[in-house]
Amino acid sequence: MDRNPSDRANRQPVESAELGPEHVVLSHFSLGFTAPFETRCAAAGAAGFDGLGLLHRDYAQLLHDGATPRELTETAASQGVRIVEIEAVRGWSAAATGPSGGERIDQCLEMAEVFGARHITAVGEFEGTIADAARGFARLCDRAAEVGALVGLEPIPVYAASDIATAREIVERAGRPNGGLCVDLWHLERGGQHWGQLEDLPGDLVTSVQINDGPRRPEHDDYIKDCVQHRRLCGDGDFDIARFVQTLDRSGSVAPISVEIISTTLAADDVFALANLLAATTREAITAARSK
Repeated sequence: MDRNPSDRANRQPVESAELGPEHVVLSHFSLGFTAPFETRCAAAGAAGFDGLGLLHRDYAQLLHDGATPRELTETAASQGVRIVEIEAVRGWSAAATGPSGGERIDQCLEMAEVFGARHITAVGEFEGTIADAARGFARLCDRAAEVGALVGLEPIPVYAASDIATAREIVERAGRPNGGLCVDLWHLERGGQHWGQLEDLPGDLVTSVQINDGPRRPEHDDYIKDCVQHRRLCGDGDFDIARFVQTLDRSGSVAPISVEIISTTLAADDVFALANLLAATTREAITAARSK
């Protein structure tokens, strides 16, 4: 396999502001947890992804190891991709205490500014009341607006913002134009299949989209462990990908689609082969959904 094709090396990254539902982003977690940054960028570019996600912890380690923000940006651009998705903010609620949440927020905001990222994901875990959460989310959105980033609140069944309806209430109470929801098919299917909540969600509240597949029956008793070990390629599971894509399209969502397929089995594959497989199967599933 040619891992550095000339057309990829000469390809200009898509600007974050130009990303739309026709574009496909490679989530940070989909290539496992050990591949070097340079390899991730090269694999994503060679597979034709339009952008790449990056985890705050990996960014901190890269800087600790001596990389500079400029070098990281140039490395991604040299492979025809841009870091467009920042993972992930915790401790954003107005009721949250302690320094760790604030430090992570600062770092994610720094990353968004450094890379010109399109959006930051905020995990749907909060302390206090819905009103506290709304105030904290509004504050996070205001800070993100200063660096030109959107913020997507991700509902996760085992956290306080457990479903789309709860996350939507927080976002709407916050009332910030750059605030919305990160909608992940895994959490929709595994969190009670509240399709009506997705169907009622206006497209302008969809900040980011994460697509994947999996079995409807859990393969691990721990929700989070199951979530980060047993996701499957699009088309290899039981999830209703067609309904997901069609519902988002009907809503008027303009968010790009991020491939977040976290699997210990797939992570054992060659990084370049895996990136190609993720790109091909995901685009095939999206095309099939939109042709119906």
